[in-house]
Amino acid sequence: MTATVTPNKAGQCQRFQVQQYYSGAWHTRTTSSCFALAANSIAKTQLSLTNALNQKFRVRSEYERSTKDNTNLSTWGGWLYFTVRA
Repeated sequence: MTATVTPNKAGQCQRFQVQQYYSGAWHTRTTSSCFALAANSIAKTQLSLTNALNQKFRVRSEYERSTKDNTNLSTWGGWLYFTVRA
């Protein structure tokens, strides 16, 4: 998963969240720890799913505002939906 924050917020925090759909609702599988945005304001992580065949998931990222940033708020991006297929 890759997230880009604009304008550039190098060094600040980006988190990723994964949810899975089952029993008629979305359930959080994991929310990552903080990834420091690189010099180009990009954060990357790898998603590993086990026993996920034909399961529905969604992922999103969050920009977490630091105390140095007095012009923006912390915010979650939109969801990206996908189903794992063989």
